[in-house]
Amino acid sequence: MSDATFKDAEAFLEELGVERRPLVVELPEAEEGGRSSQDGAADVPGVDTDEVSAGTPPPLDEAVSEAIATVRRITAGAPASEGRVRRKLQQREYPAPVVDAAMERARRERLVDDDAMAAALVAEWRAKGHAPTRLRADLRKREFDEEVVERAVAVAEDDEPLAAAFAIAKDRAVKMRHVDAETAFRRIMGYLARRGHSEAVSRKAARDAVFDDRERERTAGH
Repeated sequence: MSDATFKDAEAFLEELGVERRPLVVELPEAEEGGRSSQDGAADVPGVDTDEVSAGTPPPLDEAVSEAIATVRRITAGAPASEGRVRRKLQQREYPAPVVDAAMERARRERLVDDDAMAAALVAEWRAKGHAPTRLRADLRKREFDEEVVERAVAVAEDDEPLAAAFAIAKDRAVKMRHVDAETAFRRIMGYLARRGHSEAVSRKAARDAVFDDRERERTAGH
């Protein structure tokens, strides 16, 4: 078959007045693995590609573990009340479900123990002469729950106020023999008032303690 049998295809089409156009073949974009992760997400019903690209929150268990690590750091130097620990977690913007789960786990691991901590503080403060009014105020400052506060302070409610104040005042009176009686009285009264004793109790306990101490000292001198 000779070459004359066939004309050049493009020349043939040109003679017929057919406009030549380039052939365009659209192929899907190929990335490593066959397609992009975002294109893959777009094929899944209910998946927001913007959300995929922005990232999603970590699973609950992972978030709770992070929160517990924070609790350990908070309580490493000194024990803290549940209220204080909870507030610090909230300040770090942990979601409420994460905070609740972390606090439950913290109780199981004894990272927090409000009743034990409050009882220990009350015992320490009572030895320093703190009255129930002052005990409550100090526990509330440490963000203990009100029920915990009342349970801890209950042991001090049975104390006779004047007897408790006098026990502190008489020790202070001995230490203030180097000042005159009126100065000792005012200082001891203020000392008792700062520890939560009422004005009436503070006044009587301070006056009785100073009088008794000066009287014993005077008697011993004779």
